[in-house]
Amino acid sequence: MNKPKVLGKFVYIDMPEKPEMKIQVDENTREALEKEFLKKLDKLQIWAVGDAANPKLKEGQWVLVNPEALARTMRMVPFIINGKEVRKALVLDYDIVHIWP
Repeated sequence: MNKPKVLGKFVYIDMPEKPEMKIQVDENTREALEKEFLKKLDKLQIWAVGDAANPKLKEGQWVLVNPEALARTMRMVPFIINGKEVRKALVLDYDIVHIWP
C-alpha cells in the first residue's frame, strides 16, 4: 500500500501496541506494566506528514507528542498494509512538541 496523501496540518504517528492482559496480575504489577508502556510514548515515529504541516516535520523522525493531546484529541485510523490492518495515530502538527536528534 502506498501511504495516503495527508492534507492540512495533520500527522500520522506510529503508536506502540498496548499489550493485552491475558492473565490476572496484582495491582502493583499492573501499575508497573502501565508505567513501562507510557515510557514508550515519549518517543514516537512519524509515519506520514500533511501537506500544510510544519515543514520541519519529516517522515521517519522521532518526536515527542504532547501527552494531553494523546489523551484528549488523538484518533486511531486503520490502514491495510501488506494485507494486515495497522492503526496509526492522527494528531495535529502543533501537538508535536519536540523532535529527537
